[in-house]
Amino acid sequence: MLDERDRLLDTLRETQESLGLAQQHLQDVIYDRDSLQRQLSSALPQTSELADQQPSPEHSSVHYSRKALEDQSPLPDAFYLLLPNTDS
Repeated sequence: MLDERDRLLDTLRETQESLGLAQQHLQDVIYDRDSLQRQLSSALPQTSELADQQPSPEHSSVHYSRKALEDQSPLPDAFYLLLPNTDS
């Protein structure tokens, strides 16, 4: 009976130590996440700033056909394999 109690107490202590280590690791990960989030927030423009900006004409979304790109650009053939084939 006492051996069983001692075994259970040892298991409880090991489990508590493991839980403490896991909680510490979680706190470290949360700290790292928050630090990275702060770095991203300071490096990237805010969405409200982006919403206020009007796209310039040269940045408007223009879709070129594969043929038009091939005719105008001296890029290697492998580049055109990355483009979707929308030509009929």
